[in-house]
Amino acid sequence: MYITIDIGGTNTRIATFNDIPSKSETSFQTFKTSEKYSEGIYNIDSVIEKLIAEDTLQGLGLSVAIPFDAHYHTVFDANLPGWNAQRLLRDMKEKYNVTVRVVNDTSAGAVAEALSRDDKEFIYLSWGTGFGGVTVKKNDEVWYIYEYEPGHKVLVDNGRPCVCGKKGCLEAYIGGEAIEKNYGKGAQQLNDDEWDEILEYAAMGINSILMSSKTNLVILNGHVPIAHPNFFGRLVEKVSRRSGKLISLQKAKAGEKAPLHGVLALLEKSSRINIRKIEN
Repeated sequence: MYITIDIGGTNTRIATFNDIPSKSETSFQTFKTSEKYSEGIYNIDSVIEKLIAEDTLQGLGLSVAIPFDAHYHTVFDANLPGWNAQRLLRDMKEKYNVTVRVVNDTSAGAVAEALSRDDKEFIYLSWGTGFGGVTVKKNDEVWYIYEYEPGHKVLVDNGRPCVCGKKGCLEAYIGGEAIEKNYGKGAQQLNDDEWDEILEYAAMGINSILMSSKTNLVILNGHVPIAHPNFFGRLVEKVSRRSGKLISLQKAKAGEKAPLHGVLALLEKSSRINIRKIEN
């Protein structure tokens, strides 16, 4: 049995699989993510212990909605500040004594998307509590995932305060938490004019990302676009109008469970996937 865990800014999801690769999970459950690392790990361990009581654990994969440094220590992220500077990889290896992979959730989702497509290069964006992105390229049968932080790219000079400490970041205008703070209500209660304003900022951000990329293919995933599919056409129109060139903006094929499947693929010993971090 393989267990994969997607630790998001709002919810944690856990899936089990019999084999690698696998098209579907054998079990799935979700619960609220704790802002405290110790409590969050305790909740995860409680589920794992019940699962491994019935089967043998062969590998463990975790995708997390925060970045990591070169030593796999978590790096500060305002979505989960209580998880800062934690040695998640070490803690899980010591506890379960199996192969463990830990990656950023956007990278994990991009892996699942790459393995479901024929395209050899694209930008993968994840829009949920925050806003993450990577560039994906295939070269000589090896997939390269280039990580960066598009949500914390300054979009508006001296703009809205962002949870990262800067002003005018894209995430301060379109991130799930920022939307509720800016409009005083949840995304489900927003009217068309309010969504139109958010989509304009999203289009600005996507075009800013495209300016430094050679590919015109953008794949969008995450809770916000999945929960609000009716706005996708409006976003495509705004991105195309701003770019002035042919842009292919598509919904992800892998779906909202993409991080769970992507980190499973990374557990395969013969995996030809290389994840690299680049500066914004």
